[in-house]
Amino acid sequence: MPLLIAFKGKSGFSARNTAEDVTKGIDGHGLTAIITEPTSGIGLETARVLALRGVHVVMAARNVEAAAKCKETIIKSCPSATIDVMKLELRSLKSVTNFANEYISMGLPLNILICNAGVTAPPFSLSKDGSESRFATNYLGHFHLTNLLLDTMKNTAKICRREGRIVLVSSEVHRLTYKGGIIGIIYGLFKHLQKNISQGASTTCYLALNPKVKGVSGEYFADNNVAKPSGYAKDAELAKKLWECGHFHLTNLLLDTMKNTAKNWRREGRIVLVSSEVHRLTYKGGIIGMFSLFLYNSFYAYGQSKLANTLHAKELTRRLKEEGADITINALHPGITETSLSRHSNFMSSNHNFFHLGFSKTGASTTCYLALNPKVKGVSGEYFADNNMAKPSSNAKDAELAKKLWECGMELTKSKSTRQV
Repeated sequence: MPLLIAFKGKSGFSARNTAEDVTKGIDGHGLTAIITEPTSGIGLETARVLALRGVHVVMAARNVEAAAKCKETIIKSCPSATIDVMKLELRSLKSVTNFANEYISMGLPLNILICNAGVTAPPFSLSKDGSESRFATNYLGHFHLTNLLLDTMKNTAKICRREGRIVLVSSEVHRLTYKGGIIGIIYGLFKHLQKNISQGASTTCYLALNPKVKGVSGEYFADNNVAKPSGYAKDAELAKKLWECGHFHLTNLLLDTMKNTAKNWRREGRIVLVSSEVHRLTYKGGIIGMFSLFLYNSFYAYGQSKLANTLHAKELTRRLKEEGADITINALHPGITETSLSRHSNFMSSNHNFFHLGFSKTGASTTCYLALNPKVKGVSGEYFADNNMAKPSSNAKDAELAKKLWECGMELTKSKSTRQV
């Protein structure tokens, strides 16, 4: 059902306006835009409306067959549309690099980059590069794509003397994420990546063989020294409950053998457990809360990836302004729309009638507004909803968090960033 109440904001538009409304009278001829995963929902409507306004649309899709059918559908309603289809799998950094290489080799300009692709709550899985799938698709793949195409966008803006625009489809769910926002989850991985394998194994070997830790037990170590663990890790009652719930099976089965060996050899046996600094970041309640993985699957991982989008806009804006580049980047909430995004979400499916599931035409409006409307010329690093500037979460405004996330993103993608052209 349509929205019953929607107030116009400073832009003159509201949540009820469609993508066609916010781009009415705008001539997009001479502009080229890449849209990621434009094969359904707001992505498809964005591609249709931009093509309708004369923009050369490049559909970057995982399923090129589906994208080709969408292209045919758009051209039937708009015969003058210029549309190309290219292969892009955002969960694979190699695929992102290949896409960027191919695009650059074609010599095409790039005025608009719309990072639309996203997954909400599929079953837990890792990307081809070992990152959590939502983070990889919603943020890391787009981060890598943007960096690889940034020079092309800068050159296009300079030659065309027209502002380039990067549009990141975020979500209001960016407010629901892990404690500390994003960097807490990534920090442990970032620290790990800074060490080589020999350094990473040093504490394990130290605890296994060094006589300096004789008699030391129940402690937490880092960098070959006793370290201070989190509050949860020192909670004896929590440890007891976890033991009752089910301790390590392998350790339990071999414990008698270790006891006998220590007794017969008169030499201390040692059990070494490889933990991580990320033990500080967990669900409310510590370990016991981990058995309620529905919260993680449904919201936190998705919220983290969408918070990353808003932080990406903030940090890249700072960097582009320092360079004097004529490119803006903004994040947006499209509204709750019933697209293939929710196909893995039992919560969304079971509460279909509770939520307002907006039409794709209105869901795509803020994306198209940021991509084409002259009212946002020069506006960058902001968060939009319902075709107007909106207030994001406090984490999304954290400049230091944005900077740290950028550094982490660069570390995670650096081995995949070499271009071939």
